Amino acid sequence: MTAKILDTPLADIMQLLIDYPPPLWLAHQPVALFPYAPFDGLYAGETDCMYLSVGRAQYDENDLSVKTFRHSEKRWSRQSEELPPHRAVDLVIWLTLVLFSRSGGKIHVPKSTFWKQDHDITINCPPDEEFSDRLVVLDDFLKDDPENPDSPRRIIENRLNSLANLLKELGFPKPAA
Repeated sequence: MTAKILDTPLADIMQLLIDYPPPLWLAHQPVALFPYAPFDGLYAGETDCMYLSVGRAQYDENDLSVKTFRHSEKRWSRQSEELPPHRAVDLVIWLTLVLFSRSGGKIHVPKSTFWKQDHDITINCPPDEEFSDRLVVLDDFLKDDPENPDSPRRIIENRLNSLANLLKELGFPKPAA
């Protein structure tokens, strides 16, 4: 990696493009590529996720997919994820439900939250000890630290607020057809 010349977001993006040119030879063919490393939440500036891409799917060139491009300092990672766009949106919906609507060990998924979901669904978090240990990680993530403006909870809330504002600016929710 080369030394930084400027210290601005634009300079970070330019440096990323120089240090890690997008891997345009891979099967996923980007249509729009976002230099994501300077903006990766808690990992900003110290991430292995260099780009977010919307492009032709590697599994079917007639399908659109979203993908993260990750780099291990030596090579582009095989752990880069590719998802159909609806699945990426569904992951954000699911993450929001898990983080902010879990109550009493249950997650309520209202009817029509997901495509063709005709009924309310309640997910019960298992009460066993192994699962309880996992919930500690979730609870720690959700703790709000007033001393830390970059706490995971505040970053997620900020990103969700940005999404809500963008959707509103773009005229969502759209009237049902």
